Amino acid sequence: MNTIKTEQYIHDRWLVYRSTAGIFDSPDRAEFSDVVPIRAVVPGSLFHSLDSNDLSCERVEDYDWWYVCTFETDDFALFSNSTLNLESLATISEVWLNGTKLLSSNNMFLPVNVDTSNTLQENNTLYICFRSVNYFLQQKRPRPRWKTSLTNHQQLRW
Repeated sequence: MNTIKTEQYIHDRWLVYRSTAGIFDSPDRAEFSDVVPIRAVVPGSLFHSLDSNDLSCERVEDYDWWYVCTFETDDFALFSNSTLNLESLATISEVWLNGTKLLSSNNMFLPVNVDTSNTLQENNTLYICFRSVNYFLQQKRPRPRWKTSLTNHQQLRW
């Protein structure tokens, strides 16, 4: 049986919203109506997106950054095996498609492929939340078994 492989790129449809760290735990609780979106450069970094919009932000690590993309799929994609491929999700991130949490990531060096066959619809909204690093570091975790000199902040080890 021959399989037809089709790809849909969604690089040019992204917006970025800034929120207070830890205030929203999922996109269905997120309220962005009073926040001005930033047109995102994808693939690219938050700094690239801020710079291309002539914006700056001190201490970006103090905020959660929500990347939001809406896109449509054709009828064929609704009935075939579909996969979301993500590379270099920096820091601590979470991904939702149409309100369903697909993954949590804390390693930007591991590419992620997620089956979206049961989640993909004709009209879709994809959310990627990059969590505040400083908020994450303030959380108490068990003490590491040994101390390292590779980092000054021991909470980076978990």
